[in-house]
Amino acid sequence: MRKHLTRFLPALLLVLQSPPAFASDFDKYLELSSKTRVQEERLKYASKAIESWDYECGEKKLAQAYFSRAIAYSFLEEYEKAVADYNKYEELEGENYRLFSNRAAAYVGLKKYEEALSEYARAKNILFGPDYNGDPKIKAVPLKGVCQVYCMTGEYDKAVKNCREAVKINPQYDQAYAQLGIIYLLKKDYKKSMEYFYKAMENANLNKEKHVAKFNIKKDCYHIAEHYHFIGWNYYLQGKTVSADKYFSRSLGCSGDYWGPYLGMALLSDKKNEMKKMKKYFEKALKLNPKIKEESYFRGNPQFPIVTPGLAKDIRQAVNLYYYSE
Repeated sequence: MRKHLTRFLPALLLVLQSPPAFASDFDKYLELSSKTRVQEERLKYASKAIESWDYECGEKKLAQAYFSRAIAYSFLEEYEKAVADYNKYEELEGENYRLFSNRAAAYVGLKKYEEALSEYARAKNILFGPDYNGDPKIKAVPLKGVCQVYCMTGEYDKAVKNCREAVKINPQYDQAYAQLGIIYLLKKDYKKSMEYFYKAMENANLNKEKHVAKFNIKKDCYHIAEHYHFIGWNYYLQGKTVSADKYFSRSLGCSGDYWGPYLGMALLSDKKNEMKKMKKYFEKALKLNPKIKEESYFRGNPQFPIVTPGLAKDIRQAVNLYYYSE
């Protein structure tokens, strides 16, 4: 009997050491997708989770994978795919305020503003309803979203009203302050715009420790980099190139994976006739976001809503110099 068992022992060990079942693969990829801040990685892991799912994992976890992938698609500006995944999440999980707020943001990217306002209204109905007993600060999220929609449609008074309501609810909401900064930048009230961008910066620094703890990383200042970058554009649009250079550089010091400050440095280099530097910075911006070479990319883009006719002209010139000059 022992001889027969010995014959099968290698095969038995192979079975014991074989890769985990689908459920384990699914859980592993789902966890990886939820932890990473790199959206290309989130997309990859969430897709692998969806591919490895089977019924033993449960539909609730599958819904989480679709939600995670939808977030990645939105960050990567593939908004149609994001909406499709949010719809799949709704089929599996049902309705909640996070779904409505996130899907609304994807609709903003698609320039479907009525649909976005409708989704934000559904989120507000839940958050401001009698049955909601969660964090009251979350109520500020759809208000900031509505502010962004009205900013994109040029209805600045409505936009300001909603963002001010958002910061009353959550006085540390840096993204709402930044949105107010964008509105006043578009209105050419540079001083007021700067005040709100600095307020955004102040609160982003206050929130930094929470972000670091949540994502277990040494340095998380992507939002801070974003605020520095918008301060840089504020100075750029005023023609204050030295100050613009200073804040674009600070933005890059915080996060080297954000294309906006590289574009800013490229345009500043163009103004100084420093062609070699211009091409170097533009190439870095282009590597991070190939879409910036297309003029249509900057029309009604919620990720970069500050393009004036003059700035659009400067960007076109940089694109032409990068591709067509020797």
